[in-house]
Amino acid sequence: MHNCGAHHEGGRNGLERKSFEFPRPAAKTKGSGVLCALSASTSAASELAIFHTASFGGSRSVSLSLAEGGPVRDPAFDFDVVITLSEFDSDGTVLYRDGGRHQANVRCDAPATVRIKSADYAIDISARPRTDWKHDLWAALCTAPVS
Repeated sequence: MHNCGAHHEGGRNGLERKSFEFPRPAAKTKGSGVLCALSASTSAASELAIFHTASFGGSRSVSLSLAEGGPVRDPAFDFDVVITLSEFDSDGTVLYRDGGRHQANVRCDAPATVRIKSADYAIDISARPRTDWKHDLWAALCTAPVS
């Protein structure tokens, strides 16, 4: 497993979060670059790289996280990732953790796209953060600092 350069951040309600720098494949090696594999832990949300959180009435929130990534299979995309979903109460206690492994593909360059199953979603790269989870997924991967 490749070390992606984990960064620790203080999360909401004292939860620690990890964010990861994903190396963006160079244009010449698009589709063949190695993407960092993130270990998916079902025991602690701090093991996942949260890219989007939505709050519901102040008492509950749902977080979408990058659980892992791998080499791209479709050369039209830059990243193949697995997304997980977790629900928390206002104290940060996990209420629900989706056991599913939701596959997504992300294209960074124009036309910026997130593919879920066979549906392609155009990404408005000028959108504000935290307004659309697909934009936030794209931004987490495509605008991350390159080390």
